[in-house]
Amino acid sequence: MISYGLSRFFRIAPLFYVLLVVTLIRDHFLFHLSHSRREIVENALFLFNFLPGYQLGIVWASWTIGIEMIYYCFFPLLYRLGVKQKLGLSLAVMLLYCALVRIFSQTAILFLFFFGYVPIFVFGELAFHFSRSLHERNNPGKWGYLALASGIVILLGCVLSRSYLNPIY
Repeated sequence: MISYGLSRFFRIAPLFYVLLVVTLIRDHFLFHLSHSRREIVENALFLFNFLPGYQLGIVWASWTIGIEMIYYCFFPLLYRLGVKQKLGLSLAVMLLYCALVRIFSQTAILFLFFFGYVPIFVFGELAFHFSRSLHERNNPGKWGYLALASGIVILLGCVLSRSYLNPIY
């Protein structure tokens, strides 16, 4: 777990920190814009994605890095779940996501918020197990039903949350 966490952190953080410093200097000297210490610390700790209004981050396009770093924190837990648990989680998350799309349909909050991408991460995990099972040829019949169920959940989610803000539509 420590090796996994450190490798992910050092794969992303050093360049991000360089760009953060460059952006802060650029903003100060070219645009006469200063960022609060709190905002800088939130960006340095990759917490900005949890803060409505600050989800874009200071560094250009850093909202994607914010989502990625949060996913890396949850990945070990998600990876340990069984296939049935992942399928159940994907259905629950998709239904909750659809409800959130209805509530926040007039804003871009889900487009920039980690939770808006959880269905994609869960389905990615299911696809990984599916492809690994096909490669190992373990119980291919079971995986056919799982693929069908996953497809129905994805289709249901896309229909229920039909919106231009939906990243999976």
